[in-house]
Amino acid sequence: MSIVHDNKILKNRRIELRKNQTPAEEKPWSYLRNSGLKVKFKRQQKTMK
Repeated sequence: MSIVHDNKILKNRRIELRKNQTPAEEKPWSYLRNSGLKVKFKRQQKTMK
């Protein structure tokens, strides 16, 4: 059984999702980036090795 979080086949899809946000994703991320918070946020990222 393969670990879904590190699936090589899905790597390109993860990269594509990071580069091309949907309008539903763009709105909250834009707000967070422009809110002046001193916190860093990361989007789709594998969770396990």
